[in-house]
Amino acid sequence: ALTSITIPKGVRTIASTAFISCTSLTSINVATDNENYSSVDGVLFNKNKTVLIAYPPGKQGAYIVPHSVTEIGDYAFSRSNGLTSVTIPSGVKTIGEYAFELPTRLTSIISLNLVPPNIGGRGVLRSGACLYVPENSIDAYRSADGWGEFECVKDLTSAPRGE
Repeated sequence: ALTSITIPKGVRTIASTAFISCTSLTSINVATDNENYSSVDGVLFNKNKTVLIAYPPGKQGAYIVPHSVTEIGDYAFSRSNGLTSVTIPSGVKTIGEYAFELPTRLTSIISLNLVPPNIGGRGVLRSGACLYVPENSIDAYRSADGWGEFECVKDLTSAPRGE
């Protein structure tokens, strides 16, 4: 029943799977003086906001990953059953293992990256989600490790708007 958590100053490490069973969790907040972590709109990042560590499993709707992010961590969106769409900016180079494991309402992953980000292990486990990528990158995504499993791959011009 936990809906919100605040990470205090002294926390130095958080396991990648720390919050995946907290299905009601909608907000992960971090004390501003924490030296290792930060949060924006309830989403957990490393201090420099270059690694998205955890998206709260109970948070609802579409999410746009900030442009500062270059890596989506292991299990970051795992079991995020309220997540309907995620937009990945062009600067993301790596997506961790099981990053999108079992988000049951996820219908679209929008990648703005011309080059498919590297996926650790089975990073993108989706249930019926459609992948939207730059038009000239469709073949690259279809042949890249971890991306080729998508049955639905379309160009960005047909991506859903305003979810």
